[in-house]
Amino acid sequence: MKEDAQLQQVCASITAQQMPAISVSAAFGKLLMLLVAMTGAKNVMEIGALGGYSGICLARGFGQQGKLTSLELNASYAEVA
Repeated sequence: MKEDAQLQQVCASITAQQMPAISVSAAFGKLLMLLVAMTGAKNVMEIGALGGYSGICLARGFGQQGKLTSLELNASYAEVA
């Protein structure tokens, strides 16, 4: 599964910041988006933002409305995300 330009940019940012390469795969990101969309969820909590990859995927599932709350203990990771 191919990543779009925005997700590629997130991966590049994670690498540039020397963050761990532990983001979800492109296919799993698509699954996260579909799960949010299929369930009609309007509020999602993510624990561990890292560089924001999965957060973007989750938020895309909302469509026009929804709220993503993303928690990250490492302040430098939160800033990147």
